[in-house]
Amino acid sequence: MLSKLLQIFFILALGALLACFFSIPVRKINYLLGKNIPILKHRKKTRNIISVFIWYGLLLVFLFLIVGLLYYNIYQYFSKISWNVFINMVSTTIQDILNLIPFININSFESISSSLIQALMKLPGIIGKILIAFLISIYLLMDWDYYLKNVRRWRRELLSEKTNHYLNAITRETKNNLFAYLKGQSLDALIMSVLLSLGLWLIQVPLGISIGITAGIGNLIPYAGPVIAFTLTSLFCLIEQRVRTLVIAILFLIIVGQIDSSYIGPKLLGKQMQVRPLFVIVSILIGGTLFGIIGMLLAVPVAAVLKTLCESILSQSKKRE
Repeated sequence: MLSKLLQIFFILALGALLACFFSIPVRKINYLLGKNIPILKHRKKTRNIISVFIWYGLLLVFLFLIVGLLYYNIYQYFSKISWNVFINMVSTTIQDILNLIPFININSFESISSSLIQALMKLPGIIGKILIAFLISIYLLMDWDYYLKNVRRWRRELLSEKTNHYLNAITRETKNNLFAYLKGQSLDALIMSVLLSLGLWLIQVPLGISIGITAGIGNLIPYAGPVIAFTLTSLFCLIEQRVRTLVIAILFLIIVGQIDSSYIGPKLLGKQMQVRPLFVIVSILIGGTLFGIIGMLLAVPVAAVLKTLCESILSQSKKRE
Protein backbone atom coordinates (compact mmCIF):
# COMPACT_ATOMS: atom_id res chain seq x y z
CA MET A 1 0.00 0.00 0.00
CA LEU A 2 2.78 2.40 0.99
CA SER A 3 4.75 1.63 -2.18
CA LYS A 4 1.67 2.41 -4.33
CA LEU A 5 1.11 5.69 -2.50
CA LEU A 6 4.79 6.55 -3.04
CA GLN A 7 4.45 5.79 -6.76
CA ILE A 8 1.36 8.03 -7.03
CA PHE A 9 3.16 10.81 -5.17
CA PHE A 10 6.19 10.37 -7.41
CA ILE A 11 4.11 10.62 -10.63
CA LEU A 12 2.42 13.78 -9.28
CA ALA A 13 5.80 15.23 -8.27
CA LEU A 14 7.23 14.42 -11.73
CA GLY A 15 4.24 16.10 -13.37
CA ALA A 16 4.72 19.20 -11.20
CA LEU A 17 8.47 19.24 -11.95
CA LEU A 18 7.81 19.01 -15.71
CA ALA A 19 5.25 21.83 -15.41
CA CYS A 20 7.80 24.01 -13.58
CA PHE A 21 10.45 23.27 -16.18
CA PHE A 22 8.16 23.79 -19.18
CA SER A 23 6.48 26.91 -17.74
CA ILE A 24 9.43 29.05 -18.90
CA PRO A 25 9.30 28.14 -22.65
CA VAL A 26 5.47 28.20 -22.52
CA ARG A 27 5.56 31.75 -21.10
CA LYS A 28 7.96 32.82 -23.86
CA ILE A 29 5.64 31.40 -26.54
CA ASN A 30 2.72 33.11 -24.78
CA TYR A 31 4.54 36.44 -24.91
CA LEU A 32 5.38 36.06 -28.62
CA LEU A 33 1.76 35.19 -29.47
CA GLY A 34 0.49 38.26 -27.62
CA LYS A 35 3.07 40.49 -29.27
CA ASN A 36 2.65 39.25 -32.87
CA ILE A 37 -1.04 38.21 -33.10
CA PRO A 38 -3.36 41.17 -32.31
CA ILE A 39 -6.48 39.01 -31.87
CA LEU A 40 -4.80 37.17 -28.96
CA LYS A 41 -3.33 40.25 -27.28
CA HIS A 42 -6.07 40.56 -24.62
CA ARG A 43 -7.00 36.87 -24.44
CA LYS A 44 -4.55 35.59 -21.89
CA LYS A 45 -6.32 32.29 -21.13
CA THR A 46 -6.68 31.35 -24.84
CA ARG A 47 -3.09 32.41 -25.48
CA ASN A 48 -1.87 30.22 -22.64
CA ILE A 49 -3.73 27.12 -23.91
CA ILE A 50 -2.38 27.64 -27.45
CA SER A 51 1.15 28.10 -26.04
CA VAL A 52 0.91 24.82 -24.12
CA PHE A 53 -0.22 22.91 -27.24
CA ILE A 54 2.49 24.52 -29.40
CA TRP A 55 5.21 23.53 -26.92
CA TYR A 56 4.00 19.96 -26.50
CA GLY A 57 3.49 19.71 -30.26
CA LEU A 58 7.16 20.63 -30.77
CA LEU A 59 8.18 18.00 -28.22
CA LEU A 60 6.03 15.41 -30.02
CA VAL A 61 7.62 16.23 -33.40
CA PHE A 62 11.08 15.94 -31.81
CA LEU A 63 10.13 12.56 -30.29
CA PHE A 64 8.86 11.28 -33.67
CA LEU A 65 12.17 12.32 -35.28
CA ILE A 66 14.17 10.34 -32.71
CA VAL A 67 11.90 7.27 -32.96
CA GLY A 68 12.00 7.53 -36.77
CA LEU A 69 15.81 7.58 -36.83
CA LEU A 70 15.97 4.61 -34.45
CA TYR A 71 13.42 2.65 -36.51
CA TYR A 72 15.23 3.41 -39.81
CA ASN A 73 18.63 2.39 -38.43
CA ILE A 74 17.37 -0.82 -36.80
CA TYR A 75 15.25 -1.74 -39.86
CA GLN A 76 18.22 -1.15 -42.17
CA TYR A 77 20.43 -3.41 -40.01
CA PHE A 78 17.95 -6.29 -39.76
CA SER A 79 17.07 -6.11 -43.46
CA LYS A 80 20.57 -7.55 -44.10
CA ILE A 81 20.47 -10.21 -41.37
CA SER A 82 17.74 -12.46 -40.01
CA TRP A 83 16.76 -12.35 -36.34
CA ASN A 84 17.75 -16.02 -35.76
CA VAL A 85 21.21 -15.48 -37.25
CA PHE A 86 21.64 -12.35 -35.11
CA ILE A 87 20.68 -14.24 -31.91
CA ASN A 88 23.17 -17.01 -32.75
CA MET A 89 25.91 -14.42 -33.38
CA VAL A 90 25.15 -12.72 -30.04
CA SER A 91 25.25 -16.06 -28.16
CA THR A 92 28.55 -17.06 -29.81
CA THR A 93 30.14 -13.66 -29.10
CA ILE A 94 29.08 -13.68 -25.44
CA GLN A 95 30.36 -17.24 -25.03
CA ASP A 96 33.74 -16.21 -26.53
CA ILE A 97 33.94 -13.24 -24.13
CA LEU A 98 33.16 -15.52 -21.16
CA ASN A 99 35.90 -17.93 -22.27
CA LEU A 100 38.43 -15.07 -22.54
CA ILE A 101 37.57 -13.61 -19.11
CA PRO A 102 37.80 -16.47 -16.58
CA PHE A 103 36.52 -14.53 -13.53
CA ILE A 104 33.12 -14.01 -15.24
CA ASN A 105 31.18 -17.27 -15.01
CA ILE A 106 28.05 -18.28 -16.90
CA ASN A 107 25.90 -18.06 -13.75
CA SER A 108 26.74 -14.39 -13.17
CA PHE A 109 26.07 -13.66 -16.86
CA GLU A 110 22.69 -15.41 -16.68
CA SER A 111 21.89 -13.36 -13.57
CA ILE A 112 22.75 -10.10 -15.40
CA SER A 113 20.73 -11.21 -18.46
CA SER A 114 17.75 -12.03 -16.24
CA SER A 115 17.97 -8.59 -14.58
CA LEU A 116 18.08 -6.89 -17.99
CA ILE A 117 15.05 -8.84 -19.22
CA GLN A 118 13.12 -7.91 -16.06
CA ALA A 119 14.06 -4.25 -16.56
CA LEU A 120 12.87 -4.39 -20.21
CA MET A 121 9.59 -5.99 -19.10
CA LYS A 122 9.02 -3.05 -16.76
CA LEU A 123 9.65 -0.55 -19.57
CA PRO A 124 5.99 -0.25 -20.72
CA GLY A 125 4.95 0.54 -17.13
CA ILE A 126 7.68 3.20 -16.84
CA ILE A 127 6.65 4.78 -20.16
CA GLY A 128 3.02 4.75 -18.96
CA LYS A 129 3.96 6.60 -15.75
CA ILE A 130 5.96 9.18 -17.71
CA LEU A 131 2.99 9.74 -20.04
CA ILE A 132 0.67 10.26 -17.05
CA ALA A 133 3.18 12.76 -15.61
CA PHE A 134 3.21 14.60 -18.97
CA LEU A 135 -0.62 14.75 -18.95
CA ILE A 136 -0.56 16.15 -15.40
CA SER A 137 1.97 18.78 -16.49
CA ILE A 138 -0.27 19.80 -19.43
CA TYR A 139 -3.29 20.36 -17.19
CA LEU A 140 -1.16 22.19 -14.63
CA LEU A 141 0.27 24.52 -17.29
CA MET A 142 -3.16 25.31 -18.73
CA ASP A 143 -4.13 26.85 -15.37
CA TRP A 144 -0.61 27.71 -14.20
CA ASP A 145 -1.38 31.30 -13.20
CA TYR A 146 -4.47 30.17 -11.24
CA TYR A 147 -2.48 27.62 -9.21
CA LEU A 148 0.35 30.08 -8.55
CA LYS A 149 -2.14 32.75 -7.46
CA ASN A 150 -3.78 30.35 -4.97
CA VAL A 151 -0.44 29.13 -3.59
CA ARG A 152 0.66 32.71 -3.02
CA ARG A 153 -2.69 33.63 -1.43
CA TRP A 154 -2.57 30.73 1.03
CA ARG A 155 1.04 31.50 1.81
CA ARG A 156 0.23 35.15 2.56
CA GLU A 157 -2.60 34.10 4.87
CA LEU A 158 -0.60 31.46 6.76
CA LEU A 159 2.84 33.10 6.95
CA SER A 160 4.19 36.50 7.93
CA GLU A 161 5.40 39.02 5.35
CA LYS A 162 9.00 38.54 6.43
CA THR A 163 8.79 34.75 6.07
CA ASN A 164 7.10 35.10 2.67
CA HIS A 165 9.88 37.38 1.47
CA TYR A 166 12.43 34.87 2.76
CA LEU A 167 10.68 31.95 0.98
CA ASN A 168 10.31 33.96 -2.25
CA ALA A 169 14.07 34.58 -2.39
CA ILE A 170 14.89 30.90 -1.78
CA THR A 171 12.25 29.65 -4.26
CA ARG A 172 13.41 32.05 -6.98
CA GLU A 173 17.06 31.04 -6.67
CA THR A 174 16.24 27.33 -6.52
CA LYS A 175 13.90 27.54 -9.54
CA ASN A 176 16.46 29.45 -11.63
CA ASN A 177 19.24 27.00 -10.78
CA LEU A 178 17.01 23.98 -11.41
CA PHE A 179 15.97 25.30 -14.82
CA ALA A 180 19.61 26.06 -15.67
CA TYR A 181 20.59 22.50 -14.67
CA LEU A 182 17.78 20.75 -16.57
CA LYS A 183 18.28 22.94 -19.66
CA GLY A 184 22.05 22.30 -19.57
CA GLN A 185 21.62 18.55 -19.07
CA SER A 186 19.04 18.32 -21.89
CA LEU A 187 21.26 20.28 -24.30
CA ASP A 188 24.23 18.11 -23.32
CA ALA A 189 22.20 14.96 -24.07
CA LEU A 190 21.12 16.40 -27.44
CA ILE A 191 24.66 17.45 -28.45
CA MET A 192 26.11 14.09 -27.38
CA SER A 193 23.37 12.22 -29.29
CA VAL A 194 24.27 14.10 -32.49
CA LEU A 195 28.06 13.77 -32.02
CA LEU A 196 27.98 10.08 -31.10
CA SER A 197 25.45 9.10 -33.78
CA LEU A 198 27.31 10.95 -36.52
CA GLY A 199 30.75 9.71 -35.39
CA LEU A 200 29.78 6.05 -34.95
CA TRP A 201 27.90 6.11 -38.27
CA LEU A 202 30.98 7.51 -40.09
CA ILE A 203 33.21 4.92 -38.41
CA GLN A 204 30.68 2.31 -39.66
CA VAL A 205 29.88 0.81 -36.28
CA PRO A 206 26.89 -1.56 -36.65
CA LEU A 207 23.73 0.22 -35.45
CA GLY A 208 25.92 3.30 -34.81
CA ILE A 209 23.04 5.80 -35.05
CA SER A 210 20.91 3.84 -32.57
CA ILE A 211 23.86 3.45 -30.16
CA GLY A 212 24.64 7.18 -30.38
CA ILE A 213 21.03 8.24 -29.69
CA THR A 214 20.67 5.75 -26.81
CA ALA A 215 23.98 6.83 -25.25
CA GLY A 216 23.10 10.51 -25.69
CA ILE A 217 19.77 10.04 -23.91
CA GLY A 218 21.64 8.00 -21.30
CA ASN A 219 23.68 11.14 -20.60
CA LEU A 220 20.62 12.45 -18.73
CA ILE A 221 21.78 10.04 -16.01
CA PRO A 222 25.38 10.99 -15.08
CA TYR A 223 27.95 8.34 -16.11
CA ALA A 224 25.27 6.17 -17.82
CA GLY A 225 25.89 7.57 -21.33
CA PRO A 226 29.55 6.52 -21.64
CA VAL A 227 28.82 3.05 -20.20
CA ILE A 228 26.02 2.50 -22.74
CA ALA A 229 28.20 3.79 -25.61
CA PHE A 230 31.23 1.60 -24.77
CA THR A 231 29.17 -1.53 -23.99
CA LEU A 232 26.94 -1.48 -27.09
CA THR A 233 29.75 -0.42 -29.45
CA SER A 234 32.01 -3.22 -28.19
CA LEU A 235 29.23 -5.81 -28.35
CA PHE A 236 28.08 -5.04 -31.91
CA CYS A 237 31.61 -4.68 -33.27
CA LEU A 238 32.61 -8.02 -31.74
CA ILE A 239 29.43 -9.68 -33.05
CA GLU A 240 30.46 -8.75 -36.60
CA GLN A 241 34.18 -9.31 -35.83
CA ARG A 242 35.18 -5.75 -36.71
CA VAL A 243 38.18 -5.41 -34.40
CA ARG A 244 39.73 -2.49 -36.32
CA THR A 245 36.41 -0.60 -36.26
CA LEU A 246 36.13 -1.28 -32.52
CA VAL A 247 39.60 0.18 -31.81
CA ILE A 248 38.83 3.36 -33.82
CA ALA A 249 35.38 3.63 -32.18
CA ILE A 250 36.81 3.31 -28.65
CA LEU A 251 39.39 6.04 -29.39
CA PHE A 252 36.57 8.22 -30.75
CA LEU A 253 34.40 7.60 -27.65
CA ILE A 254 37.31 8.46 -25.31
CA ILE A 255 37.98 11.74 -27.17
CA VAL A 256 34.27 12.73 -27.23
CA GLY A 257 33.93 11.76 -23.56
CA GLN A 258 36.86 14.00 -22.64
CA ILE A 259 35.45 16.90 -24.67
CA ASP A 260 32.08 16.46 -22.95
CA SER A 261 33.45 16.25 -19.40
CA SER A 262 36.07 19.00 -19.87
CA TYR A 263 34.26 21.52 -22.04
CA ILE A 264 30.64 20.85 -23.14
CA GLY A 265 29.26 19.76 -19.74
CA PRO A 266 30.85 22.54 -17.63
CA LYS A 267 29.97 25.15 -20.28
CA LEU A 268 26.30 24.18 -20.34
CA LEU A 269 25.78 23.42 -16.66
CA GLY A 270 27.90 26.17 -15.13
CA LYS A 271 29.07 26.02 -11.53
CA GLN A 272 25.77 26.68 -9.71
CA MET A 273 24.35 23.15 -9.87
CA GLN A 274 27.53 21.06 -9.91
CA VAL A 275 27.66 18.28 -7.31
CA ARG A 276 30.51 16.00 -6.25
CA PRO A 277 30.86 12.62 -8.05
CA LEU A 278 30.31 10.63 -4.81
CA PHE A 279 27.14 12.64 -4.13
CA VAL A 280 25.96 11.91 -7.70
CA ILE A 281 26.55 8.15 -7.36
CA VAL A 282 24.82 7.97 -3.96
CA SER A 283 21.86 9.98 -5.32
CA ILE A 284 21.50 7.66 -8.34
CA LEU A 285 21.67 4.56 -6.11
CA ILE A 286 18.98 5.91 -3.77
CA GLY A 287 16.76 7.13 -6.64
CA GLY A 288 17.17 3.88 -8.61
CA THR A 289 16.48 1.67 -5.56
CA LEU A 290 13.33 3.57 -4.55
CA PHE A 291 11.84 4.52 -7.93
CA GLY A 292 13.67 2.61 -10.68
CA ILE A 293 14.78 4.29 -13.93
CA ILE A 294 12.65 7.41 -13.34
CA GLY A 295 14.26 7.76 -9.91
CA MET A 296 17.71 7.55 -11.51
CA LEU A 297 16.75 10.28 -14.00
CA LEU A 298 15.53 12.63 -11.29
CA ALA A 299 18.04 11.72 -8.56
CA VAL A 300 20.72 14.24 -9.50
CA PRO A 301 18.36 17.21 -10.19
CA VAL A 302 16.66 16.60 -6.82
CA ALA A 303 20.03 16.29 -5.07
CA ALA A 304 21.24 19.47 -6.79
CA VAL A 305 18.05 21.30 -5.76
CA LEU A 306 18.52 20.18 -2.14
CA LYS A 307 22.13 21.37 -2.29
CA THR A 308 21.05 24.76 -3.68
CA LEU A 309 18.20 24.97 -1.18
CA CYS A 310 20.55 24.37 1.75
CA GLU A 311 23.02 26.95 0.42
CA SER A 312 20.18 29.47 -0.11
CA ILE A 313 18.84 28.94 3.42
CA LEU A 314 22.33 29.45 4.88
CA SER A 315 22.86 32.53 2.71
CA GLN A 316 19.50 34.06 3.68
CA SER A 317 20.12 33.23 7.35
CA LYS A 318 23.45 35.11 7.25
CA LYS A 319 21.73 38.12 5.66
CA ARG A 320 19.07 38.13 8.37
CA GLU A 321 21.76 38.08 11.05
